[in-house]
Amino acid sequence: MANSAHKISIGKLSEATNIPIPTLRTWERRYNFPVSERTDGNHRLYDVSLIPHLKLVLQTLAKGHRAKQVLGLSVQELQVLLGETKTLEPVTVNAQQPKEPVQQQNPQEALFDQWLVDVKALDSKACFGHFRLALSQLGLRRFILERIIPFVSKIGCAWHDGELQIFQEHFATRLISQFLEEHWQLINASNVGDTVVVSSHPLEKHTIGFHLIASMLVLEGFSVVVLGNNTPVEEIVACADQTEAIAIALTFSITMNAPDVLHFLEELEERIVQHSKVQPMMIMGGSGIPKDTQKRWLVHHDLSTLGRILAEHKIV
Repeated sequence: MANSAHKISIGKLSEATNIPIPTLRTWERRYNFPVSERTDGNHRLYDVSLIPHLKLVLQTLAKGHRAKQVLGLSVQELQVLLGETKTLEPVTVNAQQPKEPVQQQNPQEALFDQWLVDVKALDSKACFGHFRLALSQLGLRRFILERIIPFVSKIGCAWHDGELQIFQEHFATRLISQFLEEHWQLINASNVGDTVVVSSHPLEKHTIGFHLIASMLVLEGFSVVVLGNNTPVEEIVACADQTEAIAIALTFSITMNAPDVLHFLEELEERIVQHSKVQPMMIMGGSGIPKDTQKRWLVHHDLSTLGRILAEHKIV
């Protein structure tokens, strides 16, 4: 092996460039860049000159270019792409004709496209790497509002358009739910605020909504108990009584049948009125909420305001 004086580990390269280790591995596997050497123990070593090179790659990705377009380009080619150096325009027969403006992809869309590539590949390590990097940059609240919610929407569109298979969509939402739960539970463990029970209709199959709601609530200081789906109405109320919950937060996806949801809500409300000691309020969200012409329940359409809505309607 060549002199290793100017070689660094993949961990050090990740720290120096702010690129997750799984992403570096994925790029090397798919695009043969950045190229590594192997130690006798089969560990990757990279030349330190790759640090400024990869930082230029990140800049081009931020401007909307795709990974497959820029990985492997030289430093000079990347600088030209970024407009940091000038290059002569090639002479063409139709040089007098104006060029069509190049429409660059939105940086966030470029980011989500890369996430989607890793979802399609079922690459959980790369996906978690993307999530961890975004979380460290944005914090949990902005991570959910600016990354997870729009990405979940993109996943739904990709599935609808036939770009994702059902098992890939399930893989993605399971990973997101797992990642969110890990982080909101850490915050929840030290919260001492009012308790909110989170649940849904027994037939609800989509569970990501539970973790979106729980994440936003714990950030507001609430203590959260997630029962998920498949919990009978009487058990939801019993849990609310035992924890002295101020509210039961419910989420319904677009796959739910409106009459079924309405019947569930009416049954839950009746159970609260007749059997609950604490009389928690009911608040709900999601695309599967039925029309409530009588305005019997609180509805939230924006997760960023969920905590404020609960605080404003809290029964003293």
